Amino acid sequence: MTVVVLVLLAAGVLAAVAHLRRPALAVVPPVLAAVAVAVGGLAAGVARAAVGDLVEPLLFVLLAVPLAVLLDRAGCFGAVARRLPAGRTAVGLWVAGAATVALVNLDAAVVLLTPVAIRAAGRSGEDARGLALQPVLLAALSSSWLPASNLTNLIAEEDGRSGPVAFLVHLGLPSLAAVGVGYVLWRRAWPRPVVPEPEPGPGSAGPAPPPVRRDVDPVDDGAALVLAAVVGVTLLVGFTVGGAVGIPPWAVAAVVVAGLGLRAGAVPLAAVPWTSALVVAGLAVLAVAAAEHVAVDAALGTGRGPAGMARVVAVGALAANATNNLPAFVAGLPHLPAGDGVRWAWLLGVNAGPTVLVTGSLAGLLWLDVARRSGLDVGARDVARAGLRIGLPALVAATAVLVLTV
Repeated sequence: MTVVVLVLLAAGVLAAVAHLRRPALAVVPPVLAAVAVAVGGLAAGVARAAVGDLVEPLLFVLLAVPLAVLLDRAGCFGAVARRLPAGRTAVGLWVAGAATVALVNLDAAVVLLTPVAIRAAGRSGEDARGLALQPVLLAALSSSWLPASNLTNLIAEEDGRSGPVAFLVHLGLPSLAAVGVGYVLWRRAWPRPVVPEPEPGPGSAGPAPPPVRRDVDPVDDGAALVLAAVVGVTLLVGFTVGGAVGIPPWAVAAVVVAGLGLRAGAVPLAAVPWTSALVVAGLAVLAVAAAEHVAVDAALGTGRGPAGMARVVAVGALAANATNNLPAFVAGLPHLPAGDGVRWAWLLGVNAGPTVLVTGSLAGLLWLDVARRSGLDVGARDVARAGLRIGLPALVAATAVLVLTV
């Protein structure tokens, strides 16, 4: 049975990657999950529980893309992009992305910031693909600061009741290392563009002043910026205060989508990422089935000492890339060795690790959908290259800080 379950999981992961180009293949992981239950690889009740843990995260994902489409149609992303200083666009977006992921939510961050990055590239001279990859990288590297930063953190918070201070104490410095090293490596991968100095005009003592842009209506631009600010504040307050009183993130997103839909006269139902939700639900069941038939405890080890902690991080990162971080976290949680530090290591691995396979997180799937809808031709290979060059070395740096501080 172990071989059967692992084969089903491998086939599900391959279908998840292939569905990015052929959306019809999104039905394959759920079908394979049903097969796993039918052949006795997983009890039906356990499968229902695995999907049940993901209902609220998936509801948020289904609402996030329409939210981005409505903001784009309102001109919010273009207005924000036009306000970014051309000389500091890259570092400004990186800092804004890290803060948005930490304070709001990684899925909301990729939805809100990816179109801004793509539009800002044309004005700054930066590589559009490089800027667009910033949000998806930060969705992993900056998603361990606070409970609200990542849905895995919320699940861990419900299970252990650690509180936001504990997240900052245990994962704050590792997250800072991941974000800092990540930017240095990102800048090396996409060097700063060289802007030639304009030649002086005839009879001029110096370079000619830059032309004044007159293609933007300042009134419309101002209204779009106000709308963007209102939505941003609503999401921030809703995710933080709402979480404290039991209002889930998807409910906050639903209110914002409803408001924007009323303003626009329609909600873009065609933008709802049904296929991503199907893929993740199917992978969740397959991941839990695999965890019941594989010696997860042996793979994790004892978790003792620096080498043991680093091993837990590495297993978490590998599992997240292979199956998706949410099901990987849920499937591995019961098998963690004793020790508070081990739980933080597991969180760091599943949060900061899935930067190589775009299917490794819901944020990756959202990012790909939003980036393509924004007109950028990107794919799973672009994410894999960035993850290998930037994401994994940044994770190594974060792991080194974790084992020295926990």
